[in-house]
Amino acid sequence: MKILNKAIALTLCAAAGLSLTACGKNYDGTYKATYDCSDVFADALGGVELDGELNVEFTLTLEKGEYELELDGDTFQANAEEYFSNNMDTIMLASFGASDISEIEDYATMLGYADYDEMKADMLDMMMAEFDSDEMNVTDSGKYTVKGDVIEFDSDDNEDFDGEVNDGKITLVMEDEDDIFGGDVELVFEAEK
Repeated sequence: MKILNKAIALTLCAAAGLSLTACGKNYDGTYKATYDCSDVFADALGGVELDGELNVEFTLTLEKGEYELELDGDTFQANAEEYFSNNMDTIMLASFGASDISEIEDYATMLGYADYDEMKADMLDMMMAEFDSDEMNVTDSGKYTVKGDVIEFDSDDNEDFDGEVNDGKITLVMEDEDDIFGGDVELVFEAEK
């Protein structure tokens, strides 16, 4: 009798088209995750306290055993420009080791700028030149399989990785081999509404 029940269950799974993911578990859809990397920049400036968040937006699309993971470089560039613009005075103070803007104003004129605001705008332009959105639009794709509460991602171009499913959220821990973010990054993806 157990064999018959198992055969019926397997037939139902196949008929429902769930064989690519797992019997009873279908995570197909679009998921979003946001990672705040503002601490990375604050640490790069010696632990200076900056205001706001510098968010990186990720999209994970799962469809019929295939996945696509994207980092939205355009949004990141816009977020970076707003974040740095809002924090430029603090960044300038930290960069020049000054305690007051008036100290930097004198330095700006010595460097040939009309005033502090012109130097600050030039520094912002130089910082933003490092954020080329075309280079930051990153996509990874491949196949995925579901094994219980784990999704195994088989990347076409990069190292394979796993995700854990809990309460409808998919958590990925991305290895930060180049130490860009100061360590591995945990991304929690929620279904797009």
